[in-house]
Amino acid sequence: YYNYNYESLFIPGLSDQTIVPFFTDYGNAENTAAKGVAETLNWYYNLNGQFKKTFNQVHKLNALAGMQVFMSKNEYDAGEGYNTANDFYQTLGSTGSIGRHFYGYLEKWNWMNFYAHADYTYNDLVAASVNLAVDGASSTGTNANTFQAYPSAGLTWIGKGWLPLSNSTWINRLNVRAEYGLTGNSRFSSNYGKFSYTSNPFQSISGIVRANISNTYLKPERNAQLNVGMDVSLWYNRIDLSVDYYNNQASNVIINRPLTAMFGTAPYYDNTAKIENQGIEFSAQISAVRARDFEWIVGGNIASNKNKLKSLAGGMTELVTQIDGDVQLVSRVGESLYQFYGYQSNGVFSSASEAEQADLVNRYGRQIQAGDVLFIYFYGDHRFVDNDRVALGSASPKYFGGFYTHLQYRSFGLTAEFTYTKGNKAYNAVRRYLESGSTVGNQSRNMVNRWNLEGQRTEVPRVQWGDPLGNSDFSSRWIEDASYLRMKNITLSYRFDKKVLNFIRSGTLYVSAENLWTETKYLDLDPEFSYSTADALQGIDYAKVMQPKTIKFGLNLYF
Repeated sequence: YYNYNYESLFIPGLSDQTIVPFFTDYGNAENTAAKGVAETLNWYYNLNGQFKKTFNQVHKLNALAGMQVFMSKNEYDAGEGYNTANDFYQTLGSTGSIGRHFYGYLEKWNWMNFYAHADYTYNDLVAASVNLAVDGASSTGTNANTFQAYPSAGLTWIGKGWLPLSNSTWINRLNVRAEYGLTGNSRFSSNYGKFSYTSNPFQSISGIVRANISNTYLKPERNAQLNVGMDVSLWYNRIDLSVDYYNNQASNVIINRPLTAMFGTAPYYDNTAKIENQGIEFSAQISAVRARDFEWIVGGNIASNKNKLKSLAGGMTELVTQIDGDVQLVSRVGESLYQFYGYQSNGVFSSASEAEQADLVNRYGRQIQAGDVLFIYFYGDHRFVDNDRVALGSASPKYFGGFYTHLQYRSFGLTAEFTYTKGNKAYNAVRRYLESGSTVGNQSRNMVNRWNLEGQRTEVPRVQWGDPLGNSDFSSRWIEDASYLRMKNITLSYRFDKKVLNFIRSGTLYVSAENLWTETKYLDLDPEFSYSTADALQGIDYAKVMQPKTIKFGLNLYF
């Protein structure tokens, strides 16, 4: 339980002219006063029972069943007003009546789960498991089934328990496994499936208005997953190999679905999409050299993942997601999700004759001239329109993974770890801002290469205040290859086992460095970034702080 006491906010400006007022729906806010309180209440219960027994030293049975309940309530209440008599009056009651309003939210989410699990092993040769979960959540629509069942089953063949391999010295492990199961996701707002309201001020009063278009038949998202894999250890565990394949079929995927304007502008969430996600991963670890005083281990993994939008409800073939301004992502049926969606640029017109011969008009109706970007159009009308946008790649890499090496000589150890991706694209919003050439703000060094002479060959267009020709529109100019190879960590250590001062039993002295070296073609500070946890915002670089290069010295002591 968390109860955040009342917190107050005051932004001066009426007496202090250095603070610029901001404009609201009711005029300028010379100063601002606000007050709010937040409350969070969580309850969790879990009850289960377990049974374990081995029969005749051959049959091993483990069974578990139980239930769990989680209840959550989050409430936030606040008020805001503008323009007190002067900056010495800082209370909400001192603000003007025009524009004073309240706001906040009340979010409840309740969840109940019944679960059962059983696994059985026969003579260390075959292992099987079955699971059943029955979930119910308050987030489902009021007219949808509250409870959903999610079964799963798995089977593993333990090759080492097979008689021909049981005494083998070169095969130490051989497991072949397969699992198939259903899972669900009900962790979305309870307001999606019912009518919700929010506050809206008007002049000196504040009321509530409808905040969404409810979907009373909203169901949990559903995922059917198949996993198949094999684990192998060879030659006294000096070689460990593992390969995995997975195939996920997601249905009832919830998307903010566009509706006709007859319903208004509020969002409408619906079980709209079916998505396929499949991939394969291979990993290996090899003890290349193993002697009395020296050992060298190398290992790594490589993985490939492909996602595809299989269908959309209502006969839709694509879904366009608006991010910021003209920045858009497109998800098309039969293609991967969240591809960058913009114009395809093809250099800069170097001369007036080139521009006149092309005879192009931008989407604002202005004639393209020398020094402007050549965007490719597809409809033969010599005019750029929204339909000329194309998919420009996505943030999903073609493959990714890591590798490492470890050297051990007596008490000295050296470890290095690397990570990599290949084929992922990124939208460099920072470079777009610093190379737009449309404001008086600071620009990047690359702007010295801008077009300014007839016949000049360059990839940087001319500079114009306000960018009336749209040279900095969202296009392939700002989409970059964000593949990289990075030394993630390197550590040198020394371990000692002798007693020190009669109470320090052993210890390890080490020096470690992180992110010392990165190889990439990406032009911003760091190709390994994440602006948000949202899937749609991966690969969009709005200048997050880069991962620092660090060097650490440490000492671990054991008493």
